[in-house]
Amino acid sequence: MKAASWMVGLGLVAAALGVGAEEAVTLKYRFSPGQVLRYEGTQVMKGESTVAGMKHDFRASTGWLREWRVLSVDEKGNVRLSLSILRARVETITPDGSKITFDTEKEDANNPLRSVVGRPLVEVVLSQNGQILDFGQPQASGAGHFLALLRTQLYALPVEAVAAGAGWQNDIPLPLPAPLGKEGEAIRIRQSFRLEKVADSVATINFASGPAEEIKDRARLAAIAQFLPSGKLELDMTRGVLRRIELTLDQTVSEFAGTDSQMHVTGTYREVLQDDVAGNPAGRKK
Repeated sequence: MKAASWMVGLGLVAAALGVGAEEAVTLKYRFSPGQVLRYEGTQVMKGESTVAGMKHDFRASTGWLREWRVLSVDEKGNVRLSLSILRARVETITPDGSKITFDTEKEDANNPLRSVVGRPLVEVVLSQNGQILDFGQPQASGAGHFLALLRTQLYALPVEAVAAGAGWQNDIPLPLPAPLGKEGEAIRIRQSFRLEKVADSVATINFASGPAEEIKDRARLAAIAQFLPSGKLELDMTRGVLRRIELTLDQTVSEFAGTDSQMHVTGTYREVLQDDVAGNPAGRKK
């Protein structure tokens, strides 16, 4: 099981229609060309599986500082962004108890993370409300480790205004990992959101994810288990950015490799905004 890097770092604006906590608010993305958002994050993942009486364990922790940069915004409000990793540390514990660590802040010619740090890894295009219109190919070798979960961390916002307690959903295609799926084959993941409250100019949103339809193939269900977290998002409505993400993972899949097999994967994810550098919106002079 691969440790995956869950990540989202997008500039958001939530414009309140009225000031009351029970009144509806409109959540919108508002991007400026050249805008830069930097997030610091940590992830811990643990996997336990039993197949044919044999137990296998996997543990990994990842820490990072990453950057979203707004490349352009077109006349329809569609935005092109690029993602870069500025700093990363990955530590894994193998089934035999051995610890393997890679840290980009330490000089190591054999460090596989050297190829991903300080350069654009991928470009994505989002609609005005955050739907994925295009998801580019990795632009650096070794980037897959940090991009595996990125597609599930781009959150679409509701088109209509919502009040506390209201919810919305978004379905996204998740490419099925080889060798289970054919090239281009995907499983639909459903993201469910609910606006919990608005207080002190911060919108707290509850988040959950799961398959959008029944998956009878247990091996396929096991392959996507690590992509199904839940938790909370915090929107700073004054600054117009997603300031914090707190997610947990707890998924169990049985009979994925025979009647006596079982897999249990757990994890935590936390990402906090460190810097928000405004860009130069079209029409505004430098």
